[in-house]
Amino acid sequence: MEPTALASARHAMSASADVRVGRTREVIIGAISSLEADGVPLTVSSLVRRAGVSRSVFYTHFSGVDDLAGFLLRKAFDQIGVEDLEARSTRAVTGAASARRALTRLAEHFDEHRLLYAGVFSASVASGAFAVAVDAFKSQGRLVSPYVGTPPPGIDIDAAMEFIAPGAIGLLAAWVRGELVMTPERIVDHIMIFIPEWLAAEG
Repeated sequence: MEPTALASARHAMSASADVRVGRTREVIIGAISSLEADGVPLTVSSLVRRAGVSRSVFYTHFSGVDDLAGFLLRKAFDQIGVEDLEARSTRAVTGAASARRALTRLAEHFDEHRLLYAGVFSASVASGAFAVAVDAFKSQGRLVSPYVGTPPPGIDIDAAMEFIAPGAIGLLAAWVRGELVMTPERIVDHIMIFIPEWLAAEG
């Protein structure tokens, strides 16, 4: 199969409701947690061995470990984002509390898959997963924008998110790489410090 055809097949699968597709992806994702628990480096070889699937099956679903990490990040952001949006729209908690809760869930996700993200967020590698995380962070900021405070005059929410998102994900990436020694709570404290008050406040 040509690379473009394979990419098209992967895209079609990501939108597929086929139970077998979802089951195969869950088996591969399950292998991530199993390998991480054993401290085994995450490579395509180790993943397919642990998942009990062939390399061709893996590559039908993902182009590599970085692509798999991006898939896992999208899932995490989708779930966290839905909860954050619901909390903000129903005003179940304050805007700041909702932002902190969402960031805590994100930090916990990064911590749970520290071995995976430390590998794909390596400083020497341009990571597609990093770009996925930044884009997802920006998208979430835009989604909750109707429920946040009023930005200062002349501030555009899209411009603000272009600045904030890479910084927040950069902090999380440095943390999972071991460059920052902090608890999940402390890393969230630092991200909250850098998020403008109006963006965490209620609209």
